[in-house]
Amino acid sequence: MDAMTSLSRKMFEYALHMDSIQRAAQVLLSHPHIRTMGDILMEFSNTADVKKQLVDGLFQWFPESSREALDRKVRNWLNGKTQSLTKEDAFVVSRIFSLSLERANEFLKMAAGEGIHWRNPEDIVWAYSIVHTLGPEESRSLLHRANALYEQPMAAAISADAYTADVFEKLQPVLYHSQEELLSFLEAQKDSLGALHNTAYQLFCQFMDILSKGYADGDVAALFQELTAKEKKRKEAEKADREATARMEREDQKLAHPLNKTSDKEKRLQEMDGDTELYRPEAMSTSEILEIYLYRSLVPVKERGKGSTEASFSAIQRSIRQNWPDEATLSKMKSRKKDVTRKVLILLFLATDGFGSDFTLDEDDEEPFTQEEQFLDLYTRMNFMLASCGFQKLDPRNPFDWMILYCISTGDLWESDQRLPAMLRAAFPEG
Repeated sequence: MDAMTSLSRKMFEYALHMDSIQRAAQVLLSHPHIRTMGDILMEFSNTADVKKQLVDGLFQWFPESSREALDRKVRNWLNGKTQSLTKEDAFVVSRIFSLSLERANEFLKMAAGEGIHWRNPEDIVWAYSIVHTLGPEESRSLLHRANALYEQPMAAAISADAYTADVFEKLQPVLYHSQEELLSFLEAQKDSLGALHNTAYQLFCQFMDILSKGYADGDVAALFQELTAKEKKRKEAEKADREATARMEREDQKLAHPLNKTSDKEKRLQEMDGDTELYRPEAMSTSEILEIYLYRSLVPVKERGKGSTEASFSAIQRSIRQNWPDEATLSKMKSRKKDVTRKVLILLFLATDGFGSDFTLDEDDEEPFTQEEQFLDLYTRMNFMLASCGFQKLDPRNPFDWMILYCISTGDLWESDQRLPAMLRAAFPEG
């Protein structure tokens, strides 16, 4: 188990030992240890007056902006109206807070959802700025010079075949040398650099392909065979219970009315004899995947021109609904016009149990037996996937992550399928 702070450990234990969905929703929406953007900023700041530090710092980095606009922006960060920073803002705040490279990476994961992407040329320049404590003007100048090396903006650069680990290894000594050497590295590695996460994209495509084909291909069929067997066993157990109850009632009726004919209940049981047919998966459209596995209709979107609707959400609700996908978003991810988000990857992992990826149990492994072992298997595999994509592992103090931890705490995907929509309905009762 990963090392956790005492507060994170406490929230982790809460997620695993909730006695009801109602109680879990209450903890999610109101517990003081659930972390908001304001909490993150105060945790990484080195001063008591975080608001002043941020406004003053942002004004140095963005002198073209009005101080009033920056003040409003910071207020929204601190009061929870904004629950996720852009990557650029997160890097700038890292510089304002004078964070080390390691701490900046931690901050980016919490505030922007992902750490430093070592294949992204812009992230590399920002990392260099952090290492050498460059000021606003020098950092902007270096970003401009690096951008000039590309035919299109660095943020649009895409490479489909490069591995981040290879780039990271080559980059490490360069980070501590001159700006000229850094620029030479960026030019020499142009074919290997890119702004989008390749591992996350490959997993996204695998998971979406599995769902769109209805779990019908290859090893994934084994999953549905297992689930079908469990469902059939459950139905047979329920039927046996109903039949036992009916027999007892029939005996009671015979004692009172020996000439009674077959009861209506018995007739219904007889009609249900064949109701254990195996589940037969069917192909699904993107919109069906969104509704069934990504629960799109349960998470309210911001309505244009209706600020009052947005204002009614708490910081926790905003954090949960932040970047919740719709059909257009999934389409842009598929065509690589938009990077795959951490939230989408987690939801797709739950929908497929990680099938089609490297994050599955070895076929030779024994099936987890206890509830705790089943949970630890799910938890470990999901964290392994997130870390492999450069994303933050499950954080027990993050609202969305805490909800996911609660939903997988039994280690049973059937149970998770019941808990997640119930939690979303509790979080957004009018959604």
